[in-house]
Amino acid sequence: MLAENYRIIQQLGAKRPRRFGEIYLAESIHTSQKVILKVVNKLKCDSIAVERLRNESSFSFTSEGLPSTLDFSEDASMAYLVREYFDGETIDNYWNKLRRKEQLPFLILFLKKLDDLLSELNTQKIVHCDIKPGNILVSGSSNEIKISLIDFGLALKTDAPEKRKMLFPLGYAAPELVLNHLEIVDYRTDYYAIGVLVWRLFAGKMPLIHPNPSVFTNLQLTHPLPDHDSIPRKILPLLKKLSFKYSFEIPPNRLSKEEVRKKLIEAIDTRYNDLSHFIADVEKSKIRRFWF
Repeated sequence: MLAENYRIIQQLGAKRPRRFGEIYLAESIHTSQKVILKVVNKLKCDSIAVERLRNESSFSFTSEGLPSTLDFSEDASMAYLVREYFDGETIDNYWNKLRRKEQLPFLILFLKKLDDLLSELNTQKIVHCDIKPGNILVSGSSNEIKISLIDFGLALKTDAPEKRKMLFPLGYAAPELVLNHLEIVDYRTDYYAIGVLVWRLFAGKMPLIHPNPSVFTNLQLTHPLPDHDSIPRKILPLLKKLSFKYSFEIPPNRLSKEEVRKKLIEAIDTRYNDLSHFIADVEKSKIRRFWF
């Protein structure tokens, strides 16, 4: 059994039962290599958890900063996935340790390195679909940082669109994900999430948040990123363009599928077409002390 080849070092994430299985930091008994071990008990988790694990196992990379699949096995009751381990801390934790004057230089460096990873995904026609702080790890000093993008359980191939009910990270998901129009998802769907991520880094909280998930989802569908005192005034319009969405006048479920699709495409085409252009605009704002 695959799990017998690894020794668990510690459980990662929340210690309470997880809907999508358990995640452990482990090491190979034979080589002492540190790995990420993901375990789904089919008797305790629903079928979506197994599908998500299978999906993640199919995305394996050789480029630095993108994880490889080391092993995967499945039987009638359990599924195991062993993935490459990356050192580092989540982007939000790293950001919170920066001084105010360090934030913009770090952001530019971070975005350039993330752009390299996303460009590799785009070359392979892959969209991550789950970009959020917990899935971006940062290691090293502010001048020599390394970025790793993890957790490809929701990723998809744009040249082989799937007919699955897409799960989505509430708050970071673009409307085309929320409304399950997977056939029009592309790299700009990930750009949308980056805009929300940067907004959250500066503001220290999620935008448009609401305790009721249904209301929260509706806000995500129709409202642009709001103003916030902590968002540099020259950065905010750039973020709104990166995370542009169509403001539906009536609920999407009262429109035809084709009408919704047309509006979603219109919004996608309004976003930045290349992350490097967004980065260049952010760099221009660095010329002036824009948050005063």
